[in-house]
Amino acid sequence: MGKHSFLSLMGFLLLSFMYLSACENPGNSLEESVAPYLELDAIAEASNTTITVNRGQTVGLDSYFAFDISNVNDNKFVREGLTEGWCLEWNKPISQNNDVHRGIELYSTYGSQTWKSANYLMNIKNELKANDPSITYKEIQVALWSLIETPEFNLDKVLANNKMPSRLMTNGQPNFNVSKTKGIINKVRSESADFNYGFGSEFFVFARTGEKLQNGGHTSTKCGETAWSDGTEYGQGWATYTSYDGTNKTVELYAGQTYKVGTVEFSAPDSDNMVNITITMNTTGGFQNVAENVKIQDYSSTPPNNPGGRGNFDHKATAPSNATSFSVKVPNNNFYGVHVDALSSESCDDD
Repeated sequence: MGKHSFLSLMGFLLLSFMYLSACENPGNSLEESVAPYLELDAIAEASNTTITVNRGQTVGLDSYFAFDISNVNDNKFVREGLTEGWCLEWNKPISQNNDVHRGIELYSTYGSQTWKSANYLMNIKNELKANDPSITYKEIQVALWSLIETPEFNLDKVLANNKMPSRLMTNGQPNFNVSKTKGIINKVRSESADFNYGFGSEFFVFARTGEKLQNGGHTSTKCGETAWSDGTEYGQGWATYTSYDGTNKTVELYAGQTYKVGTVEFSAPDSDNMVNITITMNTTGGFQNVAENVKIQDYSSTPPNNPGGRGNFDHKATAPSNATSFSVKVPNNNFYGVHVDALSSESCDDD
């Protein structure tokens, strides 16, 4: 990754995702919009990314957007597949009805002081929703806008001036809880100074696009690694598949090619000819807090050299980030590609 200077950033803004009705709202100047991104680091392995954008609810996610990410090489920050997406510029448009955005360059905010409040919100988001199930992506999204310095977003002023994006209004009234949103904002502002980036911390990843589109992104996890069950390499990259002969067997789960973060156990077929695949993490591993962090593909014959986007694997599931073991039932077959969005404390030691 490399630092980008102010001059190199003046020609673009980072990609964001929001409803097109925001076109009626004028954006800030280019200089103001660029200011928060001066310290961002480019992710070299994600310099030509493809992102398909939808609203989160259309694919069952409680988030403002859903990003289906592909064409990414293995790295510690970005994973292929479906993930939550959030809007970071409330007053600019983006095509988001299963629209495909190609040639996108991604950037990391890990360690950023500018984005500390926003990143802290992402780290406590699930806890907030667990403690109060009435909190949805709407309250989280509006709080996020309020915590970002540029463009300025003042909740009371935006509502008073009838500038709130239409998705968050019904019959002229907010369709989110304003009081709870303000409570979230105050909590983050009072606590974020004590937040420290570290193992398992979530942080925003952004995408580069033209200056007329919104800024936005999805979260990633510190010390996140691509992990595969031990076996034979597909022949491209370092992805591996495991052979299966119909009997119980256990193999290592490798993250970042070299870190043993757990095991993958294949059961004998049950009466329905299904195989139970159990992923168990050791003390150095964990599941990333992302949607569909377990992806499995079964094959009847030797798999092709390139497994394709893991988001296209037939069997996908989400293991809780605090789980130490997780199981998925799949059809009995001769080979399996088992891909996990994992955490590795060992890889943190290399930073």
